[in-house]
Amino acid sequence: MKVLLAGAAGYVGRYFTWKAEDRYDLRLSDVAPPNPDRLPWVYGALDVQRTPEFTPKPSARHDFSVGDLCDYDYCLKITKDVDVVLNLSGHVRHEEPVDCFRVNAVSTFNLLEAAVQNGVKTFLTASSINASGWFYCRYTNRKRDWPYFPVDEKYPTDHEDPYSLAKYCNELNCLAWTNRTGATTGAFRFSGVFPPEWTNIFASRVKPTEVWPEELHSYVDLRDVVDGLIKAVDAKDRLPKFGVYQMAAPDTQMPEPTMELLERFHPEWVSRVREPLPGRTSLLSHKAARDAFGFNPVHHWKEI
Repeated sequence: MKVLLAGAAGYVGRYFTWKAEDRYDLRLSDVAPPNPDRLPWVYGALDVQRTPEFTPKPSARHDFSVGDLCDYDYCLKITKDVDVVLNLSGHVRHEEPVDCFRVNAVSTFNLLEAAVQNGVKTFLTASSINASGWFYCRYTNRKRDWPYFPVDEKYPTDHEDPYSLAKYCNELNCLAWTNRTGATTGAFRFSGVFPPEWTNIFASRVKPTEVWPEELHSYVDLRDVVDGLIKAVDAKDRLPKFGVYQMAAPDTQMPEPTMELLERFHPEWVSRVREPLPGRTSLLSHKAARDAFGFNPVHHWKEI
């Protein structure tokens, strides 16, 4: 299977390449080649040290193309003669609103259009739990009044920032292209992709929950994300024609039981819980991803 991986030099892209290079015929693309000495920003943000066993090993086995996805002609070139497009590229700096929206939305639009023109039947792209607008990057201190739990892909949107809006636009673009062409499209709503090193040490750092976490303290281990992406690519002929899929760990970052925290901080929301949340079960559902391609997150910092 010939797979175009856009965003191949990034945090998730490099790990995907490392784990999938024996499985697919990969065509790799990014605005710059991978730099094995560059530490992904998430390590500094989480204050964790990278370890050799989880560091992707550089490989020259696959073609690497350097170019900008905002250049439509470049997208036409790299989507030729591939079976699947997996787009993991993106711009995460919402404090640069114009570039953030342009890069995220225009690059995905270009890649989709080019894939259609070249007859690609499956287009999969990174989205974010931010696509709903409820989580990170918000500009105001408006209180979140969550309609129901667990949060799923059908949640009403509440956008404030360019990153969230661009990710949501990308999901709409996928649906539009499926409606227009019959191609299979899918968008993955990642939930705070944390490195394995974080999962392995977080139990020694966690503290009792003192205030309600407005963003719900969800996360997902990088290993589970890449395993899920591989399963989605393998299931390309069995996927729904269009789908949005949350990818979250089965638990939260909080040490206390989920229902206990709801009852303590927001008893008015307890009646909004639609299904049992035993132990430290996440307030984000990954049922759609599990049903569509067998997403099964197994890496978490503590037993649920």
